[in-house]
Amino acid sequence: MAVNVGCDGADERDPPDDSTAVFFNLRVEDVEARRAVLRFVTAVETTCEAQLGSAADTLDRIFLDPFMDPADPYDINHEVPLVQLEPETTYFVAARAEDRSGTVFLSEVLSFRTTSEADSAGATNMAALQEGTTVAAVSSNFGNAGNSETWGIDNALDGDLRTEWSSFMDGDDAWFEIDLGASRTIERIGFQSRQMVDGTSIIESFQVTIDDGTVLGPFFSPDPDTYYDFILDVPFTTRGLRFDAVQTTGGNTGIKEFELYGQ
Repeated sequence: MAVNVGCDGADERDPPDDSTAVFFNLRVEDVEARRAVLRFVTAVETTCEAQLGSAADTLDRIFLDPFMDPADPYDINHEVPLVQLEPETTYFVAARAEDRSGTVFLSEVLSFRTTSEADSAGATNMAALQEGTTVAAVSSNFGNAGNSETWGIDNALDGDLRTEWSSFMDGDDAWFEIDLGASRTIERIGFQSRQMVDGTSIIESFQVTIDDGTVLGPFFSPDPDTYYDFILDVPFTTRGLRFDAVQTTGGNTGIKEFELYGQ
């Protein structure tokens, strides 16, 4: 499911009297300068949504669990990354959940404050070219561009969501391989797909393959307007990594940003 950043129109906070009884162990953890994680448990299987804002009565940004299967988005254990935050800023957040019958539950509102950039451990994007990562191979670049040119693969690894890699009509066959320059332990993956105005070129899911041949994924990324932050249950260690699109809408598929965080 999408981890929508900057969406408007969060529900009015007028829950049923017993709504908050559905939520257990609601807490904000892993707070850094630009991200945090809302975790909670529900008494029954529900969807998983966080509503975030700069004031308790203005929760106008929506985030969902990126690991929830769009075909069956119900569970009792919930973990929602809150991303693209500002350093040293106070935020307010609450959980919204919907059970299989369509009943909606709203939690209490929590507050937290992000840290300074200097205090954020593990905040370096190890897939970034400026950190020593190099591109070993790529399926194609639109217009036969060089890797560092407009639409080249470097644009997916530059830490800038304003630039994009576009393949040349690779569709589901879009891929690239990178060398991280040293063996790295990866704890989470950041990703956002590119798109075209006609709805094509969206990478809706992808997988990664590491040095020992282990394939991780698929990671679901259906919304191209969303930056996804995938927190890995089990970190992996590798120097090389291959990215493969799994399901796309076809066309000049590509990426706005692919990021790796860990140690």
